[in-house]
Amino acid sequence: MRKLVFLAAVAAAAGPALADQFHDLPTFLTATSGNRLVNFDTDPVGAPLGPGPDVEIGSTYSAWGLDFPRGNRSVTFFGGPVSPPRGWLNDTNVGGDKIFNFDVVAGDYTAVGVHNVLFGGIVGGSTLRAYGDGGVLLDSVTSNIIGETLDFFGVTTDAPIRRVEITVNGGGGWGLDDLYVGQVVPAPTSLAALGLAGLALGRRRR
Repeated sequence: MRKLVFLAAVAAAAGPALADQFHDLPTFLTATSGNRLVNFDTDPVGAPLGPGPDVEIGSTYSAWGLDFPRGNRSVTFFGGPVSPPRGWLNDTNVGGDKIFNFDVVAGDYTAVGVHNVLFGGIVGGSTLRAYGDGGVLLDSVTSNIIGETLDFFGVTTDAPIRRVEITVNGGGGWGLDDLYVGQVVPAPTSLAALGLAGLALGRRRR
């Protein structure tokens, strides 16, 4: 009984877990590490995407373990503070909504976030869904359509992400840009507390 009480106290001391849904980039970056920034302007080595104003993304970011199905394109006609000179476009429609998507074919990313580009008006925001092995939904988040945060939205997950789908609800807005993929940062206080718990239990066994 004492062990259970002690472990409960340790868990309480560790503090709350980091949020798994985010609506601003600074908070997301604090909770994650090793982020890859897919800006749809350059490839992983910094070479400009192109030639031309409208190019398929495809396996451009395969060095980072990302593959974009046909229809996902980098285009030059986006405006706003996030997009120039290029942005992420997909005209694929499913039930009246526009779908952006990519597969994680290598790497164990547990964080993903993106900016909703306010171009053409967003009716119901955009919803990001992160899927794991076997197509299991790990987490989802809907943009809050707040311009002050450049309408960033993202999630962190407990298992590696294998596929991401972003639905532009109602198709009223259709642009995304500056995609981030990375890993969750473990809470230091939680790790320290677990170490104390292990030490205390070890002494008790003696």
